[in-house]
Amino acid sequence: MKGISYSEFRIESKYVSSQFDLNKFHYHFSNFGFINIYPSRYVYSLYYDDSRLTAIKENLAGISSRRKYRLRWYSLDKKDFYGSQFEIKFKKGNCNSKKIFNFNDEFDVNNSDFSINSIFKSLQNKKSSYDLIKAGNLSPRIICRYKRKYYENSNGYRITIDTDLKFLGLAYLNKIDIDSNWRSSNINILELKFNPSEYLNLVDLIKKFPLTSTRCSKYVLANSVLYGVSYL
Repeated sequence: MKGISYSEFRIESKYVSSQFDLNKFHYHFSNFGFINIYPSRYVYSLYYDDSRLTAIKENLAGISSRRKYRLRWYSLDKKDFYGSQFEIKFKKGNCNSKKIFNFNDEFDVNNSDFSINSIFKSLQNKKSSYDLIKAGNLSPRIICRYKRKYYENSNGYRITIDTDLKFLGLAYLNKIDIDSNWRSSNINILELKFNPSEYLNLVDLIKKFPLTSTRCSKYVLANSVLYGVSYL
């Protein structure tokens, strides 16, 4: 469908690590044939939520079927931006998929109010954007920025490693190029991504990981870092 694409449902096993643990992870998954497949880049995710922070509440409650709305774009140098797209991420049980909305032109993140209305006006395919229209009660909340590295092995299993996590609150959404406005987290997040049918093929790899998988939402983490809220 023009202007809209979909990803297949997949499992995303997350591991939260320190730099020391990350070095052990590198050694471990390289033994399973994982190699770097893309240049590392900065990923920006702007999360949307309603006034009741429903997305956070549903995450903390462990609601098995939920949605997450975000605007995503990329950069190699934290100055020049590209690849902007709006995403709705669907979670069903332990699986995730995405509906991706493409823009007519590159979305101007330096000159936007980031409202859902602005997003809608910039889409290639407005007729097929009913899911976005339903999101009209959502507002931009937080930007998360991190440096992502991409790995894959010969079987097509993927690993991403996110480091240098930083967060920006609502008051600074139009000042994303000023580093001093960002708040940092000292954790790293590794994700192993695979089709649910392939789980048994990955048991040996997963068992030998130096840490166990855990739930970790960057949106929830951002609220904790920015506003000192503890969700434990």
